[in-house]
Amino acid sequence: MKEPAPSAGPGRLALDALVDLLEAGVEQLLVVDDEGVLVGVVDHAALLDLDAPSPLVVRQQIQRASDVEGISRAVSDLPRVALRLLDAGVRALDVLAVLATATDAVARRLVELAIRELGDPPVPWAWLALGSEARREQTLATDQDNALAYDGEESVADAYFEAFAERVNRWLADCGYAECRAGVMARNAGWRLSRTGWIELFERWLRPATRRDVHVAMIGLDVRRVAGPLAIEHDLGLLLETAPSHPYFLDRLTHAALEHRPPIGFLREFVVERSGEHVGTLDLKTVGASPIVNLARRHGLAAGSTTKATVQRLHAAAARGVLAEDSAVELEEAFVTICSVRLEHQAAQVERGVPPDNHVDPRELAPLARRQLKEAFRAVARAQRTLEPRVATRIP
Repeated sequence: MKEPAPSAGPGRLALDALVDLLEAGVEQLLVVDDEGVLVGVVDHAALLDLDAPSPLVVRQQIQRASDVEGISRAVSDLPRVALRLLDAGVRALDVLAVLATATDAVARRLVELAIRELGDPPVPWAWLALGSEARREQTLATDQDNALAYDGEESVADAYFEAFAERVNRWLADCGYAECRAGVMARNAGWRLSRTGWIELFERWLRPATRRDVHVAMIGLDVRRVAGPLAIEHDLGLLLETAPSHPYFLDRLTHAALEHRPPIGFLREFVVERSGEHVGTLDLKTVGASPIVNLARRHGLAAGSTTKATVQRLHAAAARGVLAEDSAVELEEAFVTICSVRLEHQAAQVERGVPPDNHVDPRELAPLARRQLKEAFRAVARAQRTLEPRVATRIP
């Protein structure tokens, strides 16, 4: 056990307790009553049988691996872990959190291997997760979104961290995490900045900028430290707390939240892709999850909240009067539905030995799933319509 040992009340859900164990890196959780008195101890074997790979077993394999090949072998079990959790009826958002936590463990171990090769870093630093991993909403079809911060002069430290990041990014790719096609990786200079450089970048995003800056910012605004001693999140969080006093910034986020409309036509039928490789399908990332993620980011930051997870942002906005509570609940239900359909689709592809993607053929969905997906899209459309009156101009 670690001290202080992680603990939970008897009413905590088993899967939430499992995520707590993963984040703490331990195998046992203390169960305490309302007065904090110990009433029992539960371990990961009690939460999930061990006939198939469990999240904690995979995490241990990652942490104990002595080289990249060993980490890669452990990562190859993650799809089976996800399938097992789904078969057990675990909520999709909890499965996404388990996958993100495992990716954190991969990055930390690769960072340790890089330091073993290069020696100790010359200044305090932080390896940062961006995007869905930062929000702990990672699916089976994912790529790398990461960055690096360090506290020192670029001329002194950047040569070390360039070599450091190049290794970690390359090894992540070797472990199955595809390189980001947009180049959002720590080995690229724009995502490897000093502490001062990160602060200046966030300050620039809060000021009027171009349309491209908006799309780049939407990746970088979701940032979470995974490894390293530099507490850069605190510095950036203080800046984001000032978002309500930057109306043009919020207006840009509003535009972004309205960019992709739900794929429902006038006759309430799905509007599928009409050409290309994925003809006849719905991209449940671009037109499904992303609009809700963008709405939640806009509302959360408008409320001055620095929380990252989509559902937490929605309820933080509702708690501070930026978003109606019933709208927050409706968007949460829509997000859960879309994530569930998306993850079930990817799990079925894994079982067939097909690389997972986000393109779902609605004709292959069960009638109930189709109805739920349509209602989720209508909920997003309603939420977007409430924002439309706030947008008066196009962003250059």
